[in-house]
Amino acid sequence: TERKKKTQNLIVCKSPPFLLAIMVTIFTAPYHGYQVLFSPFERNKIAFTGAVNYGISGNGALLIYERDEVGYKEFRRYPWKDGLFDVTWSELNEAVLVTASGDGSVVVYDQAQPNGPVTVLTGHTAEVSSVHWSMTRQEQLVVSASWDGTVRLVRATSLKKILKFPLLCIADVLLCVCVCVCVCVCVCVCVCVRTHTHV
Repeated sequence: TERKKKTQNLIVCKSPPFLLAIMVTIFTAPYHGYQVLFSPFERNKIAFTGAVNYGISGNGALLIYERDEVGYKEFRRYPWKDGLFDVTWSELNEAVLVTASGDGSVVVYDQAQPNGPVTVLTGHTAEVSSVHWSMTRQEQLVVSASWDGTVRLVRATSLKKILKFPLLCIADVLLCVCVCVCVCVCVCVCVCVRTHTHV
């Protein structure tokens, strides 16, 4: 009887609220997913990037889904010649998205133009694995990281490349800054100690 009571208690035990939420499944075949993001402007829109064959070979696509009273439906489909590994929404224009492509390009889309990308940025020499739009809304910058060992910054307002640096240089710069700060602090301390000693 005691065992039965314990079993019954386990069965009727309420789940946390997040487990009671209605789940929605969106099928993205033939594309295998790499990234999915809600729009920062329109809460009913989701952007998805993926690739066929798990991104090993073949094409990819940017899919945009829009929610209505029934559920999520495909709003835009932008096929691309290579896998798309990442996506970021514009912080400047709710219709603009930027994707990272396996062919080394950064591809810019505008939902107002359903036929394809509005701009393709080149410069990376290997797969672009990550892309992000700055979220401060003070400087409109897009940054992309690639398997070629570089990070590239683009001024989003004009989509003009403003800076390129190898990933190794970031560490070098930080190391140099730290060393300079330490040296300056040590020199200041030594000068202060020497001054007080003489007094």
